[in-house]
Amino acid sequence: FTRSDTGSIITINRESRILEIRYQVGLGSGAEERVKLRIGEGVTGMAAKDKKPLLVNDVEKSEVYVAVNPAIKSEIAVPMIHKNRLLGVISVDSKRRENYRKEDLELLGIVANQIAQALHNIDMYQEVKRRVFHDELLLEIHRVLASSLDLMDTFEDVFGALRKSAIFEKGALILWDEAAQALTMKSWFGYSRAQAE
Repeated sequence: FTRSDTGSIITINRESRILEIRYQVGLGSGAEERVKLRIGEGVTGMAAKDKKPLLVNDVEKSEVYVAVNPAIKSEIAVPMIHKNRLLGVISVDSKRRENYRKEDLELLGIVANQIAQALHNIDMYQEVKRRVFHDELLLEIHRVLASSLDLMDTFEDVFGALRKSAIFEKGALILWDEAAQALTMKSWFGYSRAQAE
């Protein structure tokens, strides 16, 4: 519909604040690793920074265009926003100057809104899944704590549940040893016996 030659759906890496291609057409193999823009860099980065769509119909006249592909002459970048939170950018490019119209920008705005809603739904689903997993782990630990009066067996079972959860790599119960006048590992996982002693 937009007569584009290339296009990409880009999200923001939350740690590095780098725009990362999640899906692309026409940019060639390895584009996901090769093309990394910062917020504010290039047409896509400016759309992300300003949270506003940006249409550039002649990249040679643009002060912000970054040449990812030298054949590109026109670009549209539209931010994907949900409740004022920037989730990423959808970008399309053309090898023709003056390729895009206002209608193209409007269409991509609608598509960007739909993708933003889908990304938000995925985030919410993952958060619910994480909470359910944590709640199940807490219930398992509660069951273990309520089922035994032997302190060391109880902590072995608690650490077993934590280890099985695959969230933690190491754990230890460290208690004050009055006789040694030192903190001592009484129970652990992920440590060797030499590390524990």
